[in-house]
Formats: sequence, structure tokens, C-alpha cells
Amino acid sequence: MLIETKAAWTPQSVADIQDQWKHTLTEQEIGEIISATDKWVLEQRPLEELNQGNFILPTLGERLKNIASDLENGLGFYMLTGLPVSDFNYEELCILYAGMGTYMGTPIAQSVDNELVHDVYSKGESLTSEKGRGTQTCDYLPFHTDRADIVALLCLQQSKDGGQSQIVSAVSIYNEIAQTRPDLLAVLCQNFNNIRAPWEPKVDGPTYQIPIFSIYEGQFACRYLRNFIHYAQQVEGIPDLTAQQIEALDLVDSLCADPRFRLDIDFDKGDIQFINNFVTLHGRAAYSEYDQPHMKRFLLRLWLSSPISRPLSPLFKPLYGNVAAGSLRGGMLAQTLATQCETETA
Repeated sequence: MLIETKAAWTPQSVADIQDQWKHTLTEQEIGEIISATDKWVLEQRPLEELNQGNFILPTLGERLKNIASDLENGLGFYMLTGLPVSDFNYEELCILYAGMGTYMGTPIAQSVDNELVHDVYSKGESLTSEKGRGTQTCDYLPFHTDRADIVALLCLQQSKDGGQSQIVSAVSIYNEIAQTRPDLLAVLCQNFNNIRAPWEPKVDGPTYQIPIFSIYEGQFACRYLRNFIHYAQQVEGIPDLTAQQIEALDLVDSLCADPRFRLDIDFDKGDIQFINNFVTLHGRAAYSEYDQPHMKRFLLRLWLSSPISRPLSPLFKPLYGNVAAGSLRGGMLAQTLATQCETETA
């Protein structure tokens, strides 16, 4: 059965409706950002205390709430452009970015250091190494999902060449496979072993099981990070992937790379991309840097837990901690809950 939803888009279907997924910030909206940021800098309070009541965006705030609704109930992606990033220092950018995020959800920790805003730039790492992170390499970044309801990326400096953001409707991929290879769709809706991240508690073992595609309480959700499936294969006792499972994963990768489904978006200074992590897969083209160190490609990433999020299958608990609709979840929350559970049962 095909899934009929606005989130089942293709590059062709969204080409002529950019007004539904792209907006350039107005002078009034930028003025609100400046005013709220200046006030916060003067108060010298930590990012964790940011909320809609103390980071006031009268006009832009309503727009951001509407964008959050569109992410959950509409196309599943959105672009804001025109933020004058050169007018702010790094501290101010983190403040305004997290402050804007509070109108769409709760910023959640992205590392054991509890960073709410994560730096994305190349540190010369390779994605093929076991500890390599896509945020720290110039390599092509395969299509995947993160562990947050909403993923936001703010561009502070674009690359010399390449580095386009690449997004795909996971729902459209699901529908295409349902029409052309229903046998492989059945495989993709079954569990795959995934490795736990190095920082995650191993209370329930070094791996967990989760399907690529799931429909729970009538809501679609995709979870895909093939590297995690690959490294799970190195764990003793984990069965080898079957030929059919490999064929199914290869099909997902090939469809994501197919121009019929892949939307390439140039990332310029001041652009912010928002995606619903359950209906949109994202990746990045390989890129080259300028010679000058201050011209390195640099993005800021924000993970948001949405108060209007969908319910998730219990199989998502290792990743999200909580799976109820609208619950605070994702990021490091799963680790925190697992650690609490381990302490309580010790």
C-alpha cells in the first residue's frame, strides 16, 4: 500500500512551489533576532535557559512555529535564507540559533559534553574510519537520519566547490520500492542490527534492532544509517546480512542518489535548513576548501525535540529514550535514561 502524504515529494513536484518551503528573512525578522540576542548577551545566561518567554521574536516566532507544523504535517523540509551571519560573533550565533530553535522544539544535547549547538567542519577525518564522523570530513556523506525529531543546519561559510545539501523524501523512496520491489520493502520493514554509538551504555548489549521503515499508530518513520548496520556486522554473534538484506540496502542507496528523488540545495552563508528526521533523509556532496583557514566550510547543527512529534515504535527507544508523541526525546536523552535505569537496578 502506498503512503499518501505531502511528505511524499520529488524534486520535480516541489520545483514550482518554493514559496511553500523557502523564505528569506525580512528586515523586521532580522531586527527581532538582533534585539533578542543583544538582550541575552547582556544577561549572560546559559543556552540551556533559553525559551520563548525570554528570547522574544514576536513576528518570526510565529513563522517558526508554522515551519515546525509544516515539518510534521507537510513536506518535511524547509529553508530560511538571508541571516546576516557576518554581523554576529560565534557566541551570538549560538545564542540566536538556539533561541530560534525554541520556537520549534527543545534543543537537545548532541554529545557527552552536552553541547546544544554542534560545529560542523572538516577536521581531515575519513568517513571510512570507524570513528570518523560525517560532520568532520570533506567526504561525500551518504544519505542517513540523525537521532532527533528535527535537524537544523546553519551555514556560516560555504565551501569552495561542492558541499551541496542533498535531501530525499523517505516516503517517496518507500513508495517507489512498494511499487517496484515489494519483496524488498518487506525486508526493509524488518529489523536490522545496528551498532550502538561509542558513548552509549551497553546495558542491553552492543547492538540494537530497528527496521529501516516503520509504520506505528498510522505514522511513518524512517531510521537509516548504513554505517551503523555495517559495524554491527563486526560484533561477535551477530548474524551476517543475507543477500536479500544487502540488495534491499543497496536499493535504498541507489534510489537516494537518483536525480528523480534527490534534491540538491546550495548552502550559502546565512541559510538554515530544517528537516523532519523521520520523513526526510539527508546527505552532502563531497567538497573542497578554500586555501585560507578562515574560509573553511563551517556549519552549526541543532537537534530539536518537537512537542508536536509523531509516536514511534518501541524499537526506537535505544535511539530516542522516549517514543510517545510529543515527548522530550532524542540526542543524549536515551543515554541518560539508560544510565538511570542501570543505576536503579544495580
